Amino acid sequence: MISHSRHSIQVILLIILIATLQHSRVLTVMGVAPNVMLALTVALAFFIDSFLLFLIMAIVAGAFIRFAPGLSVASAVFIVCAVIGYWLRRRIVQPGLVAYCITIGTASILFTILMAPGFIIRYPALFLGEVLYTMISGVLLFELIKWVRGLERV
Repeated sequence: MISHSRHSIQVILLIILIATLQHSRVLTVMGVAPNVMLALTVALAFFIDSFLLFLIMAIVAGAFIRFAPGLSVASAVFIVCAVIGYWLRRRIVQPGLVAYCITIGTASILFTILMAPGFIIRYPALFLGEVLYTMISGVLLFELIKWVRGLERV
């Protein structure tokens, strides 16, 4: 469980690191880039019990979606998808990695539907590749957080 202020600072530093990776496009492969910020934020839903603390972390992560003052539409949609991921995580009976895959897959699809529905129709293979790549990068982040925290609650 992430609840202490020291852990919160570590999570914020991880958010900054992942935001840097996301914006550098270093993870882009053949035009496909994972939404690692969404993958990280949904992974945090599995380790943060307090909704208020999770919401604060989702807002911090959402602020890094676009480096500009004010709340962008993308940031707002990102936060909504993260909160839905938090809610969904608590509704899935199967715990652990399977639940995470279902949750990040749903959040990733929902994000694209809300932000760019035409992308799904015009480039279905690219869309599916992006969702799959986000899920894979998310699984790695999920397992990394689990390993670093030593949490077995999931």
